[in-house]
Amino acid sequence: MHFPKWRYVFVICVVLFTVFSFVACSAAQQFIDGGGKQSGLSEKRIIEGLKEALTVGTGNSVGILNKKDGYFRDNAVKILLPPDVRAVERELRLVGGGAIADRLVEQMNRGAEDAASEAVGIFVDSIKGMTIQDARGILFGADNAATEYFKRRTTATLMTRYERPVKNSLEKVHAVSTWRELTTTYNKIPAAMRTKTLETDLVKYVTERALDGLFKKVEIEERKIRKEPTARVNNLLREVFGELDKKK
Repeated sequence: MHFPKWRYVFVICVVLFTVFSFVACSAAQQFIDGGGKQSGLSEKRIIEGLKEALTVGTGNSVGILNKKDGYFRDNAVKILLPPDVRAVERELRLVGGGAIADRLVEQMNRGAEDAASEAVGIFVDSIKGMTIQDARGILFGADNAATEYFKRRTTATLMTRYERPVKNSLEKVHAVSTWRELTTTYNKIPAAMRTKTLETDLVKYVTERALDGLFKKVEIEERKIRKEPTARVNNLLREVFGELDKKK
């Protein structure tokens, strides 16, 4: 029997469509059956590994900062005088405010060191919403991808929740009273002789600087886990971040 050419074309198209559909379905089924394994790891395992890395990194960072001189003797994270004070520091020292300013710097850093212990729980609570899309992007992202994700998603919450312990710590080391003494001393300078009136929100300022320092330390720990196998202190970290080594 003779078939028109258009029927041959139609049959070929049906066959090709069937083959392509079968291949696509098979690939999709393999992806599902394999737990979404694109990198050799299940989605669950990747998320567990990243959460563990952030937990370990945060724990190590807090362990460094939450002790005497953790901030004060580390120039990378040391909290300096607020910009308002630095702008008028020379004037302050001319009227005997230098010793007060030096005492304030130490007290701000002592307050940050004391408050750092609060960070672990806050950080751990903040990573519970990580999705698989976030996880894969972080795992194969830049060396500080987890820290940057963490900063984007948690900074606002951390500021709100961290201010209270920072305030308590500043009061504990008498930084708040020192700040009042400093601003009072400066603001007594005749208006014609001083640059401005000091009104810096000390608690907010120290909270921001304390979190900046904490993120810096977390980033250092993240880079270690990514780059140094010896920093992967358990099997989960070795398994998940070992995938990075395979991509090099």
